[in-house]
Amino acid sequence: MSSLKKASRHKVLILGLDGVRPDCLQVLAELHKIPNLTELKSASAYCDSARSVFPTLSGPAWSSILTGVGVGDHLVVDNEFTGADARNGRGGLRRYPTFFKRLSEGHMRRLSSVNGSGADDLRGEAVCESHHEDDHAVLRDALRALDLDNPESPDVLFVYFGEVDEEGHRTGYGPHASKYLDTIISTDALVGQVLQAVQARTTHKDENWVTVTVTDHGGIEFSHGANTLEEATVFLWVAGDTDTVARGKILGDSDWNSNTPPNSSTTSVNNNWIDDIPVLMDVAPTVAAHLGIPVDLSWGWKGKPRGLKSCMGGIGTPQQSSVTESSF
Repeated sequence: MSSLKKASRHKVLILGLDGVRPDCLQVLAELHKIPNLTELKSASAYCDSARSVFPTLSGPAWSSILTGVGVGDHLVVDNEFTGADARNGRGGLRRYPTFFKRLSEGHMRRLSSVNGSGADDLRGEAVCESHHEDDHAVLRDALRALDLDNPESPDVLFVYFGEVDEEGHRTGYGPHASKYLDTIISTDALVGQVLQAVQARTTHKDENWVTVTVTDHGGIEFSHGANTLEEATVFLWVAGDTDTVARGKILGDSDWNSNTPPNSSTTSVNNNWIDDIPVLMDVAPTVAAHLGIPVDLSWGWKGKPRGLKSCMGGIGTPQQSSVTESSF
């Protein structure tokens, strides 16, 4: 039995914040409205102009985050998960399961997921799972998962908060949508409680936590799904101590094609990305790298570890991450 079957010193918290636009985080940070996310970002290697997938919908995006492959592989093209059960051997979630399943196959047993409705169709592959419609219920189970008295206290915990995206659909997305911004502020408080629970663990000083914070897509007016900058621009942060994470802005952040208006609602992001800009598929290999788990090439993962001092340049390649220091 692998030693990783036991509780690992290296642990990962993944905070999935559905439908949160990076530019709105910037606005709220400048107003000092999101102290927990601001502090988390200050401890991160971060990119605020990472790339979502197309279509920019929750089903395809969370599938790419959790499977490490793109839409052309997992075949999820909508929120009904059409194509996900492909049986032809060339793709689908049967061929490309989530990293929970990959890491549990001979490596890890302490894997937990606390989901809202937006990621609910990816259930069934973490060892311990719970699913809720309400973010406060998600918080409750996340805190329970982090409690050391819980025999299933995980080495990897995925926590999904979805109410920001729901508010965007109801009242609009963007820096001028007051209720949308208020919901981000409320979510910041929930994030703070999860981070406090990690810090409060009596074993915390002996643990090496990395927190990956990511959104799946943005939004424009009352929806998302197309390829505008407002919909396709996402953030990816990798936070940890200074021995583990190369804190600062990941090179390539905001490196759009110079002819692309930064806030244009009509300009497609197609062909305007630099080659090495972070993508949603980077989450899975980042998790595996911190845990010290080798990635099998047969898994087909398309991303690379981000922000970790031990990894850069491709899946499993030990190099220094390429970042520069920058403020929020």
